[in-house]
Amino acid sequence: MRCSSVLAVLLLSSSVDGLRMPLAACSNGLNSNSCRRSVLAGAAAFLTLGPLAPAMANTAPMLDKPMEGFGTDESKRSAFKEKQKKYKKAWRKSLSDLEFATTDAEAITAVDNLYALIKENNFEVPEGVRKMDLDQVYKTVQPKIGKNARMNFQKLDLIVRDITSVKGMPKDDLGY
Repeated sequence: MRCSSVLAVLLLSSSVDGLRMPLAACSNGLNSNSCRRSVLAGAAAFLTLGPLAPAMANTAPMLDKPMEGFGTDESKRSAFKEKQKKYKKAWRKSLSDLEFATTDAEAITAVDNLYALIKENNFEVPEGVRKMDLDQVYKTVQPKIGKNARMNFQKLDLIVRDITSVKGMPKDDLGY
């Protein structure tokens, strides 16, 4: 605020000096062209530097403390983060069980555990988990497992693909 007011005073004084100078110059016997030039120079300085005054903003925060709803939402955020940590840990454990499965029964159990985790968490995958991670594990396991385990994994893959893909919006929801 202070800097912008100083700049405004300087601009006004320079434009006022520009307006006074031609009168003094004209009274001193200089020609009228130099009077006009100095007036135009003062006006040009004011017009070019004038718009810069509002650009200097005061960046001091307007709030001295957080808003009252922010504290209550902080507990919700921390609970969500804690839940996601537990979910992600269980997801990684089941995914590693699938990766290191030696028999079809172990692979089917690992896939069923992943499906149960998704179902428990409202059909969402953990934050930060990509479908590509699941695909990479499947590519390493695929040659070792039998048909039933592969079909079971394909069901899980279909669900995860549906969860992670972008959903189209029906025309009715668009409002036209």
